Amino acid sequence: MSKRANRLPVLLLAAALCAAIAGCAEKSLKLECMERYNIDSYRVGCWLWGDHRKGGGPYEDEDFEKVTAAGFNTFIGAGVDLKLLNEHGLKIMYGASRSQLPQLIALHKKYGDRTEILGYHLNDNCDLHDYTVRCAQWLEANDAAKLAWMSTSPNPVGQAGVPMPAISSQIYTFTQRPGSSQEDVRTWFCNTLDRDRAHCNRYDMAMWPIIGAYGQHESPSQYRFQANAAVAYGAQSFWLFCYNRYFRPVLSPAAGPVNKYIANVAGPRVLGRRSVRVFHSGPDLPPESARPGPGKLIRTMDDYLLAGVLVPDAEFQAGIDAPDTVMVVDKRTIQSKLGAKLASWTGGHSDAERPRPRWFAPTLRELYTKEDPGPRRAHIEFGDRVTAVEALLPNGRTIRYNLDMSRSLELPALRGGGGILLRIEAAPQKADAVGANPVVNTLPNYWKFKLDRTKALGDKERWFDPDFDADKWERIFVDKYCGWTYQGHGRASGDGWYRFRLQAPKEMRRPYVYLHFGAADEEAWVYIDGKLVYEHTQKSTRLGIGQLWFRPFFFECRETLADGMPHTVVVRVRNWHGVGGLYQPIHSIGSDKPLNREQLWRLVRRHRKREQELRDKARR
Repeated sequence: MSKRANRLPVLLLAAALCAAIAGCAEKSLKLECMERYNIDSYRVGCWLWGDHRKGGGPYEDEDFEKVTAAGFNTFIGAGVDLKLLNEHGLKIMYGASRSQLPQLIALHKKYGDRTEILGYHLNDNCDLHDYTVRCAQWLEANDAAKLAWMSTSPNPVGQAGVPMPAISSQIYTFTQRPGSSQEDVRTWFCNTLDRDRAHCNRYDMAMWPIIGAYGQHESPSQYRFQANAAVAYGAQSFWLFCYNRYFRPVLSPAAGPVNKYIANVAGPRVLGRRSVRVFHSGPDLPPESARPGPGKLIRTMDDYLLAGVLVPDAEFQAGIDAPDTVMVVDKRTIQSKLGAKLASWTGGHSDAERPRPRWFAPTLRELYTKEDPGPRRAHIEFGDRVTAVEALLPNGRTIRYNLDMSRSLELPALRGGGGILLRIEAAPQKADAVGANPVVNTLPNYWKFKLDRTKALGDKERWFDPDFDADKWERIFVDKYCGWTYQGHGRASGDGWYRFRLQAPKEMRRPYVYLHFGAADEEAWVYIDGKLVYEHTQKSTRLGIGQLWFRPFFFECRETLADGMPHTVVVRVRNWHGVGGLYQPIHSIGSDKPLNREQLWRLVRRHRKREQELRDKARR
């Protein structure tokens, strides 16, 4: 055999490898953040910013001693801090904020071989700019082990397209709203986490929220609640943002216990990408569909608890048959008069600008020794599928419970804002109702479309009427992740009207017929033959905009679709900001028996998987 012939298999193998690498180029941006960057524990980062030391100057040993004593394992800093990192056992996220590419290249050339540098903080308090994208792309090509990171209000559409895998919302809830009720503050905080979790699941990113110690009225119980709630919502890391030096004297009592628990005890249990469903029994979060109740994994809980069920990503929105972990968080936090007094004085000022009064230090000590709510035992009643529960306590000790006939447990006492991890063993939930004999069909994905920026013209001209002439409307896909944004309409706010002529197939002539929409960004109204048959809106669901846009919705429509006749289906989608429109497949489902939300979702998921397998087979 000739040398050329000998080389042929090698060349073919090389070509195949190149093709595989090219084909995986997009996948390399869909990151499993912990694993890719070799992060071996839960990250709790401290970000002391601004006038951290009277008169300015770099951090010193005493700063690092307080940070490590408080349980932090990551620090956001600069080159002058590197000499102290190893001594105090900290990793660093190097602050390269707003660096242009030449600056980043010079910085990386100088410090790129330092293993204690996890990555570079490229941007701060602003949107995703071109120079940030260029820096992230350069890092991906030249040192993919270094994390490109930014903190901002999330721009998941932009960040998902570049090697910038973490969404880091800045959530200064308790510090920016000192006059609000605790119920309102907790709700706002959890809504933000819920929105970011939805972004992360939609765009395959990691969630690293930044929680604030912006003024000095944030109590230990409030800090514990924020940190534990972040874990309950599936965060892989969080950063504490300390605006000025007033937080330093109380860093250890406020942050130490919860940081050490999350980094050293909870962290190993929640490493890697996890999706989350949040349950509660109080009035704030989440929506009705996710509350405890009959047939649920958690049947009842005390009103002051928040429970986040962490499940593998593959099972997200497919039931909670085998959750990895449940984080139970005590929602009790207080609005201390002492804290309000301190906050009213500090106002974000430094000692250099405004010397502290004599009463400041003793008031601060009193706040952190007397304000915290006392321990309270929590009661949870589990569903019939749960067979055993193991509690992981903040000290690392575990307690295993075998459930009795009452199915209820009294957990070890929690202080305000505290958390406890539960491992739950549960029997699988049956996917289908017995005897339902369901049939699933995917509706065509190419509908007629017209945008109404006024939010009024469509109603006025009755665009939902079956006799309305829509021949000149354009056509648009209803199952593209971009919605209407990248189909020629940008991030237009307003109403997008979708029209389709549907004739249900014969197998849909069943006792129960459902239309199942994968998602609509953000509010939606569905009309069949000119009649409004379903609303997926803030008013009808009592959900916020941050929750509506990613949640599937369905309704039973046997009376209108089971007759085998053609019908005009019109969907009005109202977009308030960002991406808008329908962006997930729509299915019709026929059944001999009624189906609930979980059963419908499972059927749709299985049907989509089967369709994908057939497409893959056809391509082969």
